[in-house]
Amino acid sequence: MSRLTEKEQSSTISQPLLYTFDNPSMVELIEMLILAVAQGIGEFLPISSSGHNAVLVHLFDRFGEPLADDSSEFVKLNILLHVGSLVAVLIIFRQRIIDMFTKDLRLIPLLIIATIPAVVVGYPIHKFFPWLEEYLPLISVCFIATGCLLLYSRQLEKKDSREHNVMERPVFAGQSSGLRSRIMRVASVFEFTLYRKGYRGFVDNAKGSLDFIDNVAPLQSPPTEQGKTTATMTWIDALIIGCSQALAVMPGLSRSGTTIVTGLFCKLKREEAAAFSFLMSIPIIAGGGLLEGFHMIKDVKITYKIEQRAVEFYDVNGLKEDTNEVYEEFLQELSGKNSDKFAKWRESEKGKKIENQIRSTAEQLLAGKTIADLHVSAIPSWLLLVGALASCGAGIIALVFLLNWLKKGKLWYFAIWVFVMSPLTMVLYFTAPTAPAESEPPPTPPVVTSTMPKI
Repeated sequence: MSRLTEKEQSSTISQPLLYTFDNPSMVELIEMLILAVAQGIGEFLPISSSGHNAVLVHLFDRFGEPLADDSSEFVKLNILLHVGSLVAVLIIFRQRIIDMFTKDLRLIPLLIIATIPAVVVGYPIHKFFPWLEEYLPLISVCFIATGCLLLYSRQLEKKDSREHNVMERPVFAGQSSGLRSRIMRVASVFEFTLYRKGYRGFVDNAKGSLDFIDNVAPLQSPPTEQGKTTATMTWIDALIIGCSQALAVMPGLSRSGTTIVTGLFCKLKREEAAAFSFLMSIPIIAGGGLLEGFHMIKDVKITYKIEQRAVEFYDVNGLKEDTNEVYEEFLQELSGKNSDKFAKWRESEKGKKIENQIRSTAEQLLAGKTIADLHVSAIPSWLLLVGALASCGAGIIALVFLLNWLKKGKLWYFAIWVFVMSPLTMVLYFTAPTAPAESEPPPTPPVVTSTMPKI
């Protein structure tokens, strides 16, 4: 289940389009399970699934069997892993989702408002800056940012606790001034302090001596957790939380952690902030899966066209000189660009990859392989199912675990993990093997003279 390196992609040596999955090795199966569990856990725990998956891919490339994350086969796996995470949300929050469509209809437009910023910011980054998803220094910095956000959640908890303690104190019915007001306040605080320390009997006996302070109301019992719910939050709250989710498209910045902390900042209750965060993940995960599926279908169509016509442009010696004009037209058809943008597309990474794919396909067909032989490498259905189930199971466990810790105010504990991951990610980056000095692909044997640039 190997991934082509840049050098191998640009090489003229014949390479199979897809790698064989019919008999996956135990190492590849373990790696897939690790990715599935990392996706399920990282999607919901505030530790960033995108950052951990990028780190895992680098580790697999260096120490294990590289994964074919550039092929349509891995895209299928990635989609199913996200489907597993989506199913986990639907199971845990099934009652909330039912209520959203029956009782709390106002939550639907709030989720739409919260989703718009992520679409506006996330799609351009995914389209024009895909290299950011695997850039380890950026991931390391975003891990630190995630940890700081989680520590800030602890400060929010402390602030809420202080506000609750103030609310527990006796409330003055009037706003008298002068010496009388000061006496009332000192007496009230004295009574409250004794009450808090457990001297309730003493306070009850001393109540008569404080009755002259008629502006002091009776002591109040400690209130329950204060804050908004999804039924009382405003569209401004939804927009602010949505903007924080848009920032979390950066790898290493946890989507769940960022949105939950922002929800707490907007005065939502802990459980309500978590519920809104994970309900927001439904359109994001589903939309991301549909987008990847769209790209996969587009790549399959391009691959089909290449397989049908690749041999027209090549012979045993390489590119046919008399097919230059037809080849140019075919390549522009695959690019979908007009003549003004075609030259720039051809020099791009995607354009070079398409040309390498045409060359590789032609070489395989000329070597005696059939088109059917090029499609024997589909990932077995059972392997896809294992990945989806592992992602779903890990997601359910992670959700239950996170909700329990959130009730106890322990969200900031996860900051320890991401603070540890940040320097480890930088170590992985700086210890990566250096690229070979000669990065140019080996030249094609000069048998046929061609005016086309080297592929």
